Amino acid sequence: MRKIYENGWAEYQVEATQTLCQQLQLWEGVGWFGKNGHSLGLNNKTRIQQ
Repeated sequence: MRKIYENGWAEYQVEATQTLCQQLQLWEGVGWFGKNGHSLGLNNKTRIQQ
């Protein structure tokens, strides 16, 4: 993977919690990352994201 996407990539996350009552909390989270690169040999564009 390192040869295709080079070193590292950025990852973003947002998280939040909310207390619904004294004994119950709601937790939410969203994360995303992405990186562009080129395949070995044919040099085709590639992309990884989640």
